[in-house]
Amino acid sequence: MLVEITGIDGSGKTTLIHRLRKELNEHSHIWAYERNFKNRSKRFLESIALNKGFDRCEKLFKPELVEFANALELVEEVNRNFYYLRDDSRQVYFVDQYYCSWMATAILNELDILEDLRMIYSYLPKPDLSIFLTVPPEIALSRLQAREKGDQILQLDSPINRLSNMAKIMDEVHKEELYPQIKIDGSKGPDAIYDEVITLLMQRRKWEFR
Repeated sequence: MLVEITGIDGSGKTTLIHRLRKELNEHSHIWAYERNFKNRSKRFLESIALNKGFDRCEKLFKPELVEFANALELVEEVNRNFYYLRDDSRQVYFVDQYYCSWMATAILNELDILEDLRMIYSYLPKPDLSIFLTVPPEIALSRLQAREKGDQILQLDSPINRLSNMAKIMDEVHKEELYPQIKIDGSKGPDAIYDEVITLLMQRRKWEFR
């Protein structure tokens, strides 16, 4: 089972996924994982850029070229990792970076290959369940500021503008309806969000988690 949990930074994705994994892994015959996809191509381009004196690969290579290579490898890796999943699988893989966040980032960066990326990403396996955590940017920012280690977005000149723009774009990507995506109010308490999502999981697989 492939489960996408998406939303802007500070929407509660990581907290929710960790709690869901803990709950599911306490039950026999169900294994839950969090899957993050590594991109070797982008790291290779970053290595070349650093050797040439640039701190980011997009400063040496066209951003469209970097993102195109990134998309190709991500789609290949996702399909290679999940080819064996069946409808009756009792493995659950949670991802917080998938089509919605990848496409929204490309739009936010104003890349001119959006249709090419959409064609490539259309070959991603459709999630069995996709959750979109919506949260006001102000609440998301306050959560990020409260983290002990902070967050990279806080180093920007205007983190609130970045979060606001990302929230708007992700909402537009949600409307593309590449696959069904359920919106959940991420500003609610963690218990309420967890109960709502675990109920959706039970409905999808008829499992007894409680």
